[in-house]
Amino acid sequence: MKKIYYTIILIFSFLFLTSCINNVTVKFDTNCEIKLNDVVLKYGQVLDKPADLEQDDKVFIGWYLNNQPFDFSKGVTENITLTAYWVIAPEKELKEAEEILGIYKDTVGYQKSVERLARVLYKYDIDFEYL
Repeated sequence: MKKIYYTIILIFSFLFLTSCINNVTVKFDTNCEIKLNDVVLKYGQVLDKPADLEQDDKVFIGWYLNNQPFDFSKGVTENITLTAYWVIAPEKELKEAEEILGIYKDTVGYQKSVERLARVLYKYDIDFEYL
């Protein structure tokens, strides 16, 4: 009887430990007042990309891991914290972009145009301020 009891305990312990080992947790550091819940995934599972964050005076660039853009197409194999990168594009460049693109603040598409401009500035390391 003791052998059966110990065997059952051993099996449940093994199942519990393996289920804990096979999970990874993804945390999000938004660098703003927006909070996102942690996500628990199975080892190697692909993380669904969260919706882009929005703030009035900043442009969301993307999610980064260790200062590199995070690849959402690859499975997660360890506990990680993704960090949101934001930029504030300089007024001069925004004004030039408005004139070149012909898209002004009171028109549809302005926010997307500003986001594209900020991504270009970020990609080519043109003067802007990190948050």
